[in-house]
Amino acid sequence: MNRSPTLTLITGHTGAGKSTIAKKMAANLPAFYLSHDELLVKAYGNNIETLDFADCCKRMDTLIWTQAKQLHSLGIDLVLEGFGTKPMRDGVRKEAARIGYQFKLVWVECPAEIRLKRVLQRNQNLNDEGYLFTEEEFWRIEQMNEDLDPAEIAEIVDNSTPI
Repeated sequence: MNRSPTLTLITGHTGAGKSTIAKKMAANLPAFYLSHDELLVKAYGNNIETLDFADCCKRMDTLIWTQAKQLHSLGIDLVLEGFGTKPMRDGVRKEAARIGYQFKLVWVECPAEIRLKRVLQRNQNLNDEGYLFTEEEFWRIEQMNEDLDPAEIAEIVDNSTPI
């Protein structure tokens, strides 16, 4: 009997190293890799503050789940990166189950002071995979993201090596 494909959600706070870990995991499994943020940047550019961010996110969600369904129908594992709040993570878990994926959650742990340094350094070499984050924007997003809830079953990855 064939196994059901797995959707692995890599999540954590801004600058924790989610994208780096997700790309490595996808290459090692192998699995298809999708990043909510990278898709947003490719579609709308690095500085999307002037756009309706909620509408842009809804459009990316539609694209992600359309691709996820196709990948599942082909039996392909998916590594998905992003979704920083518990309601978002719960939504991914529910949609993955609806499609028929097995679900795995990976939380990337890293102290805020190291993450801020990474984000500010990333701004110096910004490409089509990340947003331009000021320190003020980092702390604003920090307030919106949510830590892992103790009830969420997750693999914890410590990525706190300073840059």
